[in-house]
Amino acid sequence: MRLDKVLADRGLGTRSEIKKILRQGQVTLHGQVVLKADLQINTADLPYICYRGEKIDFYAKTVFLLNKPAGVLSMPEAEGVPCALDYLPPAYRSRKFSCVGRLDKYSEGLLLITNDGELIHRLTQPKWKIRKLYYVDFEPEMSSTAAQLVQTEFAQGINLGDFVTLAAEFHRLNSTSAEITVQEGKFHQVRRMLSACGYTVKRLLRLQEGPLALQDMAVGAVRQLDEAEIASLYAEVQLTRTD
Repeated sequence: MRLDKVLADRGLGTRSEIKKILRQGQVTLHGQVVLKADLQINTADLPYICYRGEKIDFYAKTVFLLNKPAGVLSMPEAEGVPCALDYLPPAYRSRKFSCVGRLDKYSEGLLLITNDGELIHRLTQPKWKIRKLYYVDFEPEMSSTAAQLVQTEFAQGINLGDFVTLAAEFHRLNSTSAEITVQEGKFHQVRRMLSACGYTVKRLLRLQEGPLALQDMAVGAVRQLDEAEIASLYAEVQLTRTD
């Protein structure tokens, strides 16, 4: 197997992040710095791969689902500021886990966390069109007539300047709330889409990503996905599990 895939599978980062790590000379094999991402690795080599001088723990891939509270960062940025990884069981917090995409500090709801770099890569790539369902509260009030216009704009794709969104779904629940489904997950995308239509998001809650739904999990609760749920994620992006 290629070295970059081995490292990505163990949660060291995406393929592009792995290449940067290698260029910086942070990975060694049998004590020698390795720079080539396409270096072929076999099972006998695994115990001798080190990152920043420490042996990589080749533990099984797994996925957690967190109901992220508002005010919590998706990834650590500053000491003392709570992040999603703090909610993992203690035995997993020191391992190479990352979030699948990100919810901003003030957004809530379903957030996947895994040590499978290739799964992260595919679930966050727009080419796979992973559907994400959100509940939003917004202002000002929206009439049913205005909602039809917003629905049309979402379906056609909205030009946000740096990119044009894929077709999205907008379903008005009442004058100040709606459910929105997008097929990609760019930075602040849902907030920016509503802003482009003249509305400000007051609350943003992710309810579903791909085949997985938040259901009735308490805020701040985290659970490890079972084998059937993990298999459904892999199937969604046509990925074969290699544990």
